[in-house]
Amino acid sequence: MSEDRLKRELAAAGHVFESDTDSEVVAHLIEAGLNAGLDPLAALKSALRFREAAYRVLLAIAAGTEPVESDLLEVNRLVKKAQVQLELVPVAGHYHLSWRKTGAGPEQILWRLARAMAELMTSDALLTVRVCAGEACGWLFLDKSRNHLRRWCSMSDCGNRAKAREFYKRARSA
Repeated sequence: MSEDRLKRELAAAGHVFESDTDSEVVAHLIEAGLNAGLDPLAALKSALRFREAAYRVLLAIAAGTEPVESDLLEVNRLVKKAQVQLELVPVAGHYHLSWRKTGAGPEQILWRLARAMAELMTSDALLTVRVCAGEACGWLFLDKSRNHLRRWCSMSDCGNRAKAREFYKRARSA
């Protein structure tokens, strides 16, 4: 999955992840941009605008509806900018897509995330995007379970809370 590749690349560059959230990936991408001397406010605004649009697009898809056109346009805006920065480079007798080494401004920190979003949107994994059933959670996740009936973003968080609430309700009514 693309997000896993992003995490590996950021970890190889010295970033330490403390959770499995997409929010932390964005935070590390922003940090990488700031370390490269980008304007902090521009980097944050661009990251938030893309993240919110991407979330709404995936939320609509998980609900079985069409995304709002303006959200898809925002995602595509950054996907297009990211694609222009890719080039084929020879590696051990093969070719790989690699990022050009250019200083393209604040949005360069989001190119990798835009590419990951594009890869998700064009893969079979899109069919497994789910919204967590936990109270007030709203996180999105890929349902990689065997029967594709996973309900929570994380069993150790939302799943355990939901099961504890159900157990408490049964115990009180007994």
